[in-house]
Amino acid sequence: MANSLRPAAGLLALAALSALFAAAISVKLDTTYRTLLTSGQTVNGKVFAQTKTFDGKPIYATDYEKSQVLDRLEISHAVDFSALVKMGNQLYLTVQTEFFPPSNLFIVKVKSNSSGLLTATDMETVDFSEWGGLWLACSGQLVKNKGSSSYKVLGAEEYEPNARHFSFARNLTQLRSLLETDPYFYGYADVVNFMRYFGVYPFANNLSLPVITMQDVQTKFNPYAYGYVSQLDMRQGMYRASKLYTLGRISHEMAYVMPDRMTVYLPDDHSTGGGFFMFRADKAGDFSKGSLYSVKLTQLSPSKGAPQDSLFNVTWVLLGKGNQADLTARVDKVTFSDIFDVASPNASFACPAGFSSVNTATGFECLKLKAGKEVEAAFFETRRYAALVGGTTEFSKLEGLSFDSKTGTVFMAMSVVRRHMEDNMRQNVSNPSFDRGGPNHVRLGFNPCGCIFGMHVDAKTMMGHTLKGVLCGSPIARDAQGNTCSTSSIAGPDNLQVLRNQKLIIAEDSEGLHINNVLWAMDIATGNLTQMYRVPAPGYSDAEFTGNYVYHIGGKQYMMTNINNYDKSGGVPGAIGYFGPWTIKENEIIEL
Repeated sequence: MANSLRPAAGLLALAALSALFAAAISVKLDTTYRTLLTSGQTVNGKVFAQTKTFDGKPIYATDYEKSQVLDRLEISHAVDFSALVKMGNQLYLTVQTEFFPPSNLFIVKVKSNSSGLLTATDMETVDFSEWGGLWLACSGQLVKNKGSSSYKVLGAEEYEPNARHFSFARNLTQLRSLLETDPYFYGYADVVNFMRYFGVYPFANNLSLPVITMQDVQTKFNPYAYGYVSQLDMRQGMYRASKLYTLGRISHEMAYVMPDRMTVYLPDDHSTGGGFFMFRADKAGDFSKGSLYSVKLTQLSPSKGAPQDSLFNVTWVLLGKGNQADLTARVDKVTFSDIFDVASPNASFACPAGFSSVNTATGFECLKLKAGKEVEAAFFETRRYAALVGGTTEFSKLEGLSFDSKTGTVFMAMSVVRRHMEDNMRQNVSNPSFDRGGPNHVRLGFNPCGCIFGMHVDAKTMMGHTLKGVLCGSPIARDAQGNTCSTSSIAGPDNLQVLRNQKLIIAEDSEGLHINNVLWAMDIATGNLTQMYRVPAPGYSDAEFTGNYVYHIGGKQYMMTNINNYDKSGGVPGAIGYFGPWTIKENEIIEL
């Protein structure tokens, strides 16, 4: 049942939260945080956030660092994006879990009492077996289908597996060695943990569970099945799950649909060397056909300047036109070696004749596109192909987006400004490895605390044309509490939402830069920051805020706010919760 998050000091909700919304609607608001669900909670005999196989069987947990399969079932405490919808008389909450793979998506039936307080009554796990399962699900967006009471819930698979290594590895030892040479070190751990979805386990065990073989990987795991935007079509009493190949294969943080319902922005949340992409649908609201583009930045501000003072010109490079039916027919019939030839550079890092150098999230490479493979390259190797054709693949931890219609700005969260975003540097120390072989489009100063950028868009086309720094965190020497970014500003910005009262909600995933992760509100007009609430330490020392979105349901407002406590730090489970319900007039809605 709905209750306050335990312990009593759980979420440190600040008076500013009430003031933030009250300023918009002239009403004093109850700022009690109410927990709807916690990881492992039983709902109508079903366990919330329990990880399952392709055929619905519970999965056993592992301890990867100790090479052990544990004698307990896997419960994910990494609850991420959730969406609250009403269809007919029924409330539904969709929730996706992130770590540890495989991910799951849940549909929870919810009822509200006369006061609007919410209670979970039933739930089911969405079946993604037709699509090979769900990989590292991250953030998302709720999109209402125009002229109907149905919805699309767009999710996102991040940190897609590096398909190149699957073409060349002949055994598990080779596969592990190759994947662990990537800038993203955890690729092998993700793959072998994900294989539990198919009923095989990474380690020998005493539970009579089958142990993974290379043949299992080769026959069951297609790397090109993962790294897409997921789509959950919801109609009263029915749903259909799919993955949108048309929106490209990258480390998707989310898919952000603009008001024209044709333009979709796609941030690439990789640790470094990521891109930024745009999809333009042929038909509004239908993402099964359209054109995919990569951003190309031209820096107008000085090299090595502060990110908050940066300015770029934005253009778009067409990668290809695609449709879902065609791409679905291709995805299981192609390997990395079918798309690219690869070569080694010489001692001066020059590629052989006929090969082009790229430097992306998968590092420096010499690639040559094979004849007739433009479609596969554009939609299954989106980042590499973008680099080949002149796009910018130099972002580090590009996270959430949100659009402010009043200023025509798409706000973008960059959790950290580093490596590829610097100018032949690594954390302010000379290091050419991240710009070698690439165009070095982005040449900013290092900022470990992260920044918010703003991209101005054309009012008619919704296409971005300039990008500039808006707000950055401030690095400090470690203080008495252990903070290494000033607590007067952001650290590790992640999820964003623009409210109608010109406030930008900024959720942190600071990874220890702030001992207490904070949820902020930035006044868009003035840039002033207000702390709304924060996660306490200890207890939630590694937890981040996710799913911070405001929903208007039946004359009441709910601000869904989840706690992603992926490693159950402090012994505290992940939580799905909300502020509200707030009863306000229709013309006082503060949701998007």
